[in-house]
Amino acid sequence: MTAVIERYTKQTVKLERFHALAVALLLAHVVLAITSMAQKSPTFDENVHIAAGAVYWHDHDYRLNPESGNLAQRWAALPHLFSKELSLPDWKQWDNNQWVITKEVLFNRGGDARQLIFASRLMTVVLSLFLGTAVFMISNRLFGRGGALISLALYSFSTTVLAHARLVTVDLAASLFFLVSTWCVWLMMQKLTPKRLLLASFSLAVL
Repeated sequence: MTAVIERYTKQTVKLERFHALAVALLLAHVVLAITSMAQKSPTFDENVHIAAGAVYWHDHDYRLNPESGNLAQRWAALPHLFSKELSLPDWKQWDNNQWVITKEVLFNRGGDARQLIFASRLMTVVLSLFLGTAVFMISNRLFGRGGALISLALYSFSTTVLAHARLVTVDLAASLFFLVSTWCVWLMMQKLTPKRLLLASFSLAVL
């Protein structure tokens, strides 16, 4: 009985260390992304995504930047729903010119553009955190604990991932749901159950 307890205790400790390492890697990724984005000016299209998302929430009108989808831009603008920093003008007066509208929304309405952009960039960091967690969980299922930690380490310190994790674009959202939907469909193909069918359908719908 004592041997069983000791074996169980050792396995529990190893599992806790395994999870602690995973959390540490994810935290390192988040810190690198946030400290990096605080020093960078916005790219040419980040402002458009923020303004488009705000318009989607406010007016439910999807003519502004429709080519980039809906969910990711709504997600980026989520912190501004109840913010006094972002003020939407009557944007239709500019004939749906997204560049003019974006400049008006972020820079000509008295709000703090730096704060608005930083808050939206944090939403992308959250998506990157979800994507890293998905990489970790899928790799753990396929390759075990060692493979999961290697995969997560490669993800967390990937310069390509970090470059996109700090920007208000749709790339992280697309990457996240490409991976999740592919995994859910793969699971469904292995064994068809109502739960797996719903997960695959939902993830593909979000994608």
